[in-house]
Amino acid sequence: MVRSEKDENGKERTFLRPGNTAIPGENGKDSSIDYSYATLYADVEVSGGDVLVFDYKVGSEEDCDILYILIDGVIVKQLSGYHSDQWYTCYAYVFTDDEAGEHEITFLYNKDGDKTANDDIIYVDDLRIETVGGDINNSKDALIFRYAATAPNTDEGATTQFKKYITPVLNEDDGYLHVGKADGPILFADFWYATQWSTMSVWQLAYYDYCVVEGFNYHGPFEDYAWAANNNIISEMNMHGLVPVTEELRDLLKILTEYVPYNEEWDNFDGPYHDNEWLEICCYYEPYGQTEQLEDPLKTITLDAAVKMFEGDNQISVPFAMTPRGFKYKFIPEKSGVYHVFSTGSVDTFAFLVASDQKTFLGEWDDKVAAEVSKDENGVEVADGNFEFYWDFEAGETYYLLFTTFLDQTAIYNVTIDYVGETYTYMANAATAIYSANLVTGELFLPDAVDYTYDEENDCYRYVDANGNVGSPIYLDVWRPTTFMWKTSLYQLAQSYKNDNVPVEKREFYINGVDYTDMIIKYGLRASLTQGLHHGYVLVTKEVHDFLYALTVHTAHEGISNSWLTLCYYEKTIGDKN
Repeated sequence: MVRSEKDENGKERTFLRPGNTAIPGENGKDSSIDYSYATLYADVEVSGGDVLVFDYKVGSEEDCDILYILIDGVIVKQLSGYHSDQWYTCYAYVFTDDEAGEHEITFLYNKDGDKTANDDIIYVDDLRIETVGGDINNSKDALIFRYAATAPNTDEGATTQFKKYITPVLNEDDGYLHVGKADGPILFADFWYATQWSTMSVWQLAYYDYCVVEGFNYHGPFEDYAWAANNNIISEMNMHGLVPVTEELRDLLKILTEYVPYNEEWDNFDGPYHDNEWLEICCYYEPYGQTEQLEDPLKTITLDAAVKMFEGDNQISVPFAMTPRGFKYKFIPEKSGVYHVFSTGSVDTFAFLVASDQKTFLGEWDDKVAAEVSKDENGVEVADGNFEFYWDFEAGETYYLLFTTFLDQTAIYNVTIDYVGETYTYMANAATAIYSANLVTGELFLPDAVDYTYDEENDCYRYVDANGNVGSPIYLDVWRPTTFMWKTSLYQLAQSYKNDNVPVEKREFYINGVDYTDMIIKYGLRASLTQGLHHGYVLVTKEVHDFLYALTVHTAHEGISNSWLTLCYYEKTIGDKN
């Protein structure tokens, strides 16, 4: 639907709202209808150097309801997600000398079904033609879409589709090909949509096994690039499906354009192969005025485009849900030793660590429930949703850290990397409450639970390493939340029963006819007086073990005999080279 209405100043404005004019919305206005669109057309006569400009105001769901600007059926700009009364100016396109003449301009406002709002509307005003020497020189937001191949070649006997092809130049710093010079615009390949070379996308050609040369199927090499193109982080710039061209990708595109046969349905180039043909799959964004060039759209998406981290605080961004999980960063320590890596913020965070070969998975961490916990605004120690780990890093090695959040919700949070020393001893989880099932028997078990033994002489349970060596005693954290009890500690819960005069039979720790409440309070008070590494902990003696066993196995974790370890920790030393 396209209409005009007067704004608060009485000026006539054109607006586009997807929907049906017969269906009234809130306050009697036309409502937006899911999976609908509104279209506005205009024909313009332009000269080289003319700029297509308009003013707009958008109220739409970001990345859901989108205004597309097309020139002769090609999308050159898209807008969405601005919830504001402010008017903006869009420099949609700059025409080159080769494009002088008449063109059809299309405004297509499309609404999908992800969200519904009565303000799904866009105002377009003052569509005009300016020149490159005009106001665009002051713009900081004028990135103009360009094909890498221009000026269609209609000459009789032409051996190429186009007369002009950009000159790609490798930038050694980022590993991408740029346009014209090493610091020129990044060159992109379009993987997911029709290109000037073929109406069938690059990904479809590879996926359906059309790129097979001398028995080798190039489906696999193209797949990684297609994944990256699908996840690039600048989708609002109409860049979904685009991926920066590396030398490796350039060579793959050359193979594609040389060996994929002509097919009338695909409308791919049927002339003789030439060395620039692969550029017909490519495009770039040319900055005008004071606009900066696009940054790497694969930043944090691929390991090769991982963002460097440093000692101290680092800002981490999780812009959307991505599979496989984890936005990529890298850390190159200046000195060898143990580092403390932890997140802070108000969201549940996850971290994964990968070795320099980009293949070896070293570990993963989620909610921090350990000896070192955060403090709330009153200085009280509390467990939170942030991860925490210690790692022995080698100087000069590249380590990849992948970050996300619980359920991969959008977030920005802080990750701190602190050097601890050559070695570090800390209280490590004896087990987390993450269960797996035996596929044969169906029985549940704790895959990360440590092995242990009972030291009868000293009346304590001890950790046993993978080589069978008996090590640290095992300790119960009675003072803080654990992976078994997330919201409170054993001591706090036991004390609340006493303070509130809860009947014995209704207490959490009344198990099999025995009330363990007083015992827990006793151990809690003792643990609070312990200093240093063992503050808040008590040794797991036979008495403590029997209580934990009763609490876990005979309640929520029936049949999982080592589930009591989810409340426990042991001393772990890392960084010891001996």
